[in-house]
Amino acid sequence: MREESDERFRIQRWDTDSLAISAATATGAYRALCSFFAPRAASAPTQHDDGPAYSYRSLNLDVARYRASERTIERVIDLLAVHRMSALHLHLTDHQSWRIPVKGFDRIGMLADVFTPLQLNQLKAHAAKRHICLIPEIDLPGHCAALLSVYPQLAQQKFANPILSYISPDAPQADAFFDSCTDALCELATGEYVHIGGDEVFGMAQEAYDRAITALIEDVHRRGGKAMAWQEASRAHARADAYQYWMTQDDIASEEELAASWPASFKPYAHAAAAMYAQCREDPRRMRDKGAYVVDSRQSFMYLDRKYAERSRDQAQNERMETLGFPNYEPQDSMRVLEGHSLERAEGIVTSGVEGALWTETVREDADIATLLLPRLALIADLAWRGRAEDRGSEAPADVCDYADFWAKLGFGDYYQSTTLFH
Repeated sequence: MREESDERFRIQRWDTDSLAISAATATGAYRALCSFFAPRAASAPTQHDDGPAYSYRSLNLDVARYRASERTIERVIDLLAVHRMSALHLHLTDHQSWRIPVKGFDRIGMLADVFTPLQLNQLKAHAAKRHICLIPEIDLPGHCAALLSVYPQLAQQKFANPILSYISPDAPQADAFFDSCTDALCELATGEYVHIGGDEVFGMAQEAYDRAITALIEDVHRRGGKAMAWQEASRAHARADAYQYWMTQDDIASEEELAASWPASFKPYAHAAAAMYAQCREDPRRMRDKGAYVVDSRQSFMYLDRKYAERSRDQAQNERMETLGFPNYEPQDSMRVLEGHSLERAEGIVTSGVEGALWTETVREDADIATLLLPRLALIADLAWRGRAEDRGSEAPADVCDYADFWAKLGFGDYYQSTTLFH
């Protein structure tokens, strides 16, 4: 998805003490260095030509539900660089909180744990130095209960439950708010792309949703940027530049299933949610028709807030996993992330990227991030760099476990000691 960045490189070994790296871009040279210092790099052939199977290789880190420190986010960026990922998608807003300032809407500063402009600029600089594209997300027009607690006039109505809330494009300040949000996103991004959200807007009229998404996409384009959105945004008239595919037909829950799994206070709204989710069945066709980039972020394979099906070698981790991981998802073995066929093969969608997602509803401390993230992120990174197993004829990378010392040095010593991968 980043056409301007050629990440291919060549490593040539002249003798035991010297080598040469050649690449068309600084990013390619940086990926070569990360490859050279990877485990088992010493066994590479005399000449090694390499490059990624997917141009977009990312992690979505949810800092709305759990406000990771700036240092922790920097360490996540370092981890992505080590594994030759290309982007960090930073999920900054949700019902629970709002983490980014928006000019002209100063009451956002009354909310808890909002990042300061200085903190965000430091994260941006850290990502740029490591050739990681920072893609910030302000999730609009839904997922905004925290925002509406200080700017209720943006909704123009009261909602029976916060999960139903959204910003109305007819609100007097809506256009100015969308415009300022776009400014904030483009200011923080290190590349062309910003993420405008667009998912799970329960009960909003399609015509109003269309106008909100169209306004956001046009705001991004006026600034010379490119808009990424969740798959639901494909239902709007305007065309985003990229869509993130997260809910397949197999993932769609019925009204009865939602009512059974949700807290009692949410059960009355299962009908509205089920109606919205049912529309996901047509999203693949919509995305194909629009001809935009599609990022494979299917929850069945790429969501890392799942419990592990296999046990850990560390009994303390087994005990922590009783409360860690989203309870509505079936536990899965770590190797599951490699089992998803390409979307082109499965649904006729040509994908340009792969993104793992770490949602943090159950995260309570930084150690939880390490436990949910690793080793599965390393498997996703290998898939995104080398291609899917059906394309490359192998099941799993041989050296994933050899990265464990790197993880510990980066501050991720609480990685899950999977009995599937660590023997």
